[in-house]
Amino acid sequence: MLTVDPDRPCQTVVTTFECSPGTCADLLDALRDAYAAFISRQPGFIAAALHVNDAQTRIANYSQWETRAISSPCCAATRCARATAR
Repeated sequence: MLTVDPDRPCQTVVTTFECSPGTCADLLDALRDAYAAFISRQPGFIAAALHVNDAQTRIANYSQWETRAISSPCCAATRCARATAR
């Protein structure tokens, strides 16, 4: 379980995704699959949480990493994969 604690020595990365109510479930499934298959297996990964707003127009993604240096390559790889999937 992810706990955001200002006294915890880790890097918390917050990413938001805009979507429509019709695509929210698909995006949420894709994010869950990415965490299960790739992101959660990266060195330094601690935890993650996904939250959908009531209107299903935004997904907030919170992930925690041991350090910022560890989180950056994974975030960059995820951005690259997302950009090439378009």
